[in-house]
Amino acid sequence: MDKIIFSDIKFIVGKIGSIKKNFKNTKILIVGGTGFIGKWLLLTFDYLNKIEKSNITIFVLTRSKRNFIKKNPEFQKLKSINYINGDILNFNVKNKKFNYIIHAGSDLKVNNKDQTRYLKELSIGSKKIFEIDNKNLNPKILFISSGAVYKNNNTKKKIKEKNTFLPSQFSLDDTYSLGKSLAEIYAKLYVKYSNKKIIIVRGFSFVGPYQQFERGFAVTDFIKSSLINKNIHIKNGDNIYRSYLYIADLIIWLLHILTKGEIGEIYNVGSDKSVSLKQLSKIIIKVSKSKSKVISVNKNKSKKINYYIPNINLVKNKLNLKIWTDLNHSIDKTTSWFKNQK
Repeated sequence: MDKIIFSDIKFIVGKIGSIKKNFKNTKILIVGGTGFIGKWLLLTFDYLNKIEKSNITIFVLTRSKRNFIKKNPEFQKLKSINYINGDILNFNVKNKKFNYIIHAGSDLKVNNKDQTRYLKELSIGSKKIFEIDNKNLNPKILFISSGAVYKNNNTKKKIKEKNTFLPSQFSLDDTYSLGKSLAEIYAKLYVKYSNKKIIIVRGFSFVGPYQQFERGFAVTDFIKSSLINKNIHIKNGDNIYRSYLYIADLIIWLLHILTKGEIGEIYNVGSDKSVSLKQLSKIIIKVSKSKSKVISVNKNKSKKINYYIPNINLVKNKLNLKIWTDLNHSIDKTTSWFKNQK
């Protein structure tokens, strides 16, 4: 295992402390287990099995085990993983029992994807996950939704969990936000009327190893440019604000919320430390020791603010969670890992 990732996994396990016992001798299904967040969950649970003798049986829903292992050969060594062939709209788990389900599935960038099917995957696919009730076990489900359900925020106020919008208020072009919003409605209905044990988290922006360059996010685009000393071009970089929670911190948060969170509750997950895209690009260049330069491409500066920053008081106050890894350290770990992949 890569040194950076191994160090982070040890850090995660150290920080989840007493909740480790909740996973002992359990069966866990991870939907989206081959993605950015999912890979870290797999590595964490596998480490608990090896070091803590937790005896966790891990199941992963995937379209192709072969393709996943081909792209990520290090996961071939994880012997406690069981692969279920299928996708979120077509899978069979009738003969399997789960104590926990973590639903981290859904692609965000789908420019060339059938939008009707994509909406169906996000909403109806999530509904199918919520309906899993094998052997009357009624598993506890953590649904990873998105801060995209809040729409654009044009003020410098951090976004609270109550600041939501109805699906009808989203543009049909914004399939991702619409789909996540519909999935949340299904989750709330199942909690209220079917006694399902579902907790919702709304994810904001994250950074860390295993993040995919091709997704087109600002942080990965900037890192990619910095590693090849390519200039970073930014439009309205002074007015667009984001925040980035390091992936190891996120996994700690998710496992705490899964085991200690309140059924039916919604939690924002992400950093509340804002940074403009222009500031972010300069930090990445400095930390990576790149020769890249920041080029502002907008001649007519817009005064409109885009402030995508969560209010995380709920997880701080109710679950005593905090940010351990600052942005500079997060960027340093991520860029170092990407360099090692060459």
